[in-house]
Amino acid sequence: MTVERRPYRPGEAASFRLVVAATGRRAVDEQVWRDAEAAGVFVNTVDDPARCSAVLPAVHREGPVTLAVATGGASPSLAAWLRDRLAEATPPGIGRLAELLGEARAALHAQGRSTEGLDWRGLLAGPLSQLVAEGRVAEARRLLAEALALPPYEARQGRLGRRTKVARCTGPGLGQGHQASVPTDPSLAVSAATRPAAGPTAWLSPT
Repeated sequence: MTVERRPYRPGEAASFRLVVAATGRRAVDEQVWRDAEAAGVFVNTVDDPARCSAVLPAVHREGPVTLAVATGGASPSLAAWLRDRLAEATPPGIGRLAELLGEARAALHAQGRSTEGLDWRGLLAGPLSQLVAEGRVAEARRLLAEALALPPYEARQGRLGRRTKVARCTGPGLGQGHQASVPTDPSLAVSAATRPAAGPTAWLSPT
């Protein structure tokens, strides 16, 4: 990140995807907001919710899992306090659990099977999350494989690098003799949450 300490140049907000106006000078912040609005650029004007088209929530991350809390500008301190409470209440290993579920979904897709209609909540309500919290990841993988009628994880890993072929698969959601294309690399490391690509951000401060 490059920091430039200089006055705001009228119209330059249009060069960014997200602008944060925090100069503490009302006239300058309003100019930034007007320029951003005119250019269709997301803008957050600090301590001025009426001039915000984007909010900056209090965030907690663990692996692919993201918790975000916002109060619509009413109280950033409350958002941070609630974020901390939610983080404390999150089960241990939640990021690893998300990664395991992502692996299972990728394996189902590699078999040509849908992930819809499966009892994911039932799995999470069972011993799966506790196994992960206790660090018993191999047991959690086996439980997932059995519940979803998947080959063992080790066998799936062994298939990496093989040529793409058409296989006959059966199981929940598939008819007898269903044909599914098995890709060369099923990519078992799939994130359970998609984060937006980071674009340029302007932080404007007083000169």
